[in-house]
Amino acid sequence: MNVKRRYRLISAKLEFVKKELEITKDIFVDAKMEFSEDFMKRVEIVDDHPPQEQNKEEQEESQISNHRRETKQDISDEDIEKHIKEEKDEELKKVFKKIARKTHPDLLYNKSAFERGKKEALFRNAKLAIEEEDFFELSKIAKELGIEPPQPTKKHVKMMEKTVEKISGEIKTIKGTVAWVWYHEDDEERRLTFMKKYIDALKNK
Repeated sequence: MNVKRRYRLISAKLEFVKKELEITKDIFVDAKMEFSEDFMKRVEIVDDHPPQEQNKEEQEESQISNHRRETKQDISDEDIEKHIKEEKDEELKKVFKKIARKTHPDLLYNKSAFERGKKEALFRNAKLAIEEEDFFELSKIAKELGIEPPQPTKKHVKMMEKTVEKISGEIKTIKGTVAWVWYHEDDEERRLTFMKKYIDALKNK
């Protein structure tokens, strides 16, 4: 199979597993909530722990959101390069730089709030994509911004296949959790038995 056909096939698979992961995560939120509520009903919880402080990541996000950026009329290659590790694929680095020049938050000071929000989201997604060497996602973002994405090579197809494997593994992990299995059990008796076994296992630890 030639590269273009392999790319079309793996693109379709990647689109599917990304959507499946998105939906799976949404369902998992409900599963954890319902499982937790049922668990709390069946065990006596003594909470003698003080309220946890914001974790470091949340504190950093809060500081960033409250910090007013200095406006710039231009952005240097050095500013962009700090988001790219040297070992990344050269084609991906090139397209990321083009995306960054259109979406970097420091260049959006004179844009409307709507456009700033949209482009900042694209920049965050592009940053994540370059970190994970997600050729497919970077190509999608490039097209949305009117940037010609690089022609896929065998190497890029391999990258995409690895991304499919990674996402499929994440989905499998979620579907193997206690909360997920309990949530998708339709028989109430089995649900009850499952919960009791889970509680007993915690007590015996």
